[in-house]
Formats: sequence, structure tokens, C-alpha cells
Amino acid sequence: DALARSSQFADWFLARTSFAGNRGTRVRSRSNHPWGSLPVQVLDPETQTIETVVKESETDIIVVYLLDSGKRVGLHIENKLGLGKFRPNQADFYAQRARAWVSVEKYGDYTDWGTVLVAPEGFRARFAEDSSKFDAFISHEDIAQFVPLFNPSFRDPWLAAVQGHF
Repeated sequence: DALARSSQFADWFLARTSFAGNRGTRVRSRSNHPWGSLPVQVLDPETQTIETVVKESETDIIVVYLLDSGKRVGLHIENKLGLGKFRPNQADFYAQRARAWVSVEKYGDYTDWGTVLVAPEGFRARFAEDSSKFDAFISHEDIAQFVPLFNPSFRDPWLAAVQGHF
């Protein structure tokens, strides 16, 4: 929601990706876990060979920017919580999915793409190898200046009441 509501945040976010140095406007975003089937390459643990399988998978958020150059770029964003973890091959599938969805209208009709991991610094430290498979990393701690909910000390009374209930 912050990407859609705040051009300042959308600009700041773009500047922290592989498209840093470009100016552009966020033209579309989906945070409803865009889903699809695609052929992906995985390592067969028994034969140690790479094989192609069709895999159902999703991206947490896709944001499409129209750069001043006229290029449409899609950012595939994975958002992880501090206590979360990666599913097997999840980090590898992000780039494969982003590449497969180029020029597909329902995913924003982008022509170039990047992958972004959004997570607490501690998550990246625990999963350094998989985290490095993304083109960019943006920490929850950095996002907190724009979106208070990302601040670890954020204590909304309603949220606290819900958490207390469980």
C-alpha cells in the first residue's frame, strides 16, 4: 500500500534496487501473491543432475515502474518475517519466475525485471546464501522510516490486542 500511496517511498524503493540511478513512476503493483505455473530448473538430489519441472509458485509483490527512458520494469519482491525461512529452492525460483513473466499483461507487461528481498537484517544474516540470490535487499529496519509497521518496536493498540488474544 505504501508503494501505491507514496511517490516518495516508491522513488526511495526503486533507488535501492538493480535499477538505482533511473527515475520512474510506479504504475502498477499487486500484493495478492501473483501465482502461476512455470517450468523451473531444479537439482535432482538422487542423480545430482539439473532437471526441468513445472512448478506452481508465487511472488509476494510485483511492482511495475515506467522508467523515464520508457522501459517498463517489474520488481518481484519476497517479504520475509524475522522468524521466517525460505522454502526449498524459493530464492532460485524468483529469478526464473520473473524472467518467465516478461511481457505477460496480467503481471504488468514489463520488459526488464529485478528481484528484491525485503526482510529484517537478522533474517538476511541467518540465510545469507539464499538471500544473496536476490538482485537487491531492503531491510525492514530501513523501510520503517516510511512504514511504521516495519519497525520492530511498533506497538499498535489494535495489533497488540489481537496478539494478546492469541
